[in-house]
Amino acid sequence: PVLFEYHRTLIALRKSSPVLADLSKHGLHVIGYDDIGVLFVQRSNNAGQVFSIFNFDEKVISRAFPVPSGQWRLLFDSRAAQWRAADDSSDPAVTSPETVDSNGEVMLDLPPQGFIVYQRHNS
Repeated sequence: PVLFEYHRTLIALRKSSPVLADLSKHGLHVIGYDDIGVLFVQRSNNAGQVFSIFNFDEKVISRAFPVPSGQWRLLFDSRAAQWRAADDSSDPAVTSPETVDSNGEVMLDLPPQGFIVYQRHNS
């Protein structure tokens, strides 16, 4: 049931966010950090901005990322407690902040083998 809910939540997120629902390559910016196994994806259109960061490594990665200025709200964290298996022994202390404020760069701790999605908060 958890895996079903996980995928159902991701599909609902894509459908509810005009930025994520837009599959056009316009407004898409991707940076691969091959040396640390991280992929940064930023998508923007007239409806807003979203960034996702994927950590393919088995350890926590701490790094600054080029996030446009503004306040960003967490939409999804693949390593959040509700998605973790009972036998998951990875560090539960690694949590993504609910909001981040960027001045053009944000320092984040990325959970191992997981991804996070943030949306720019429009005031």
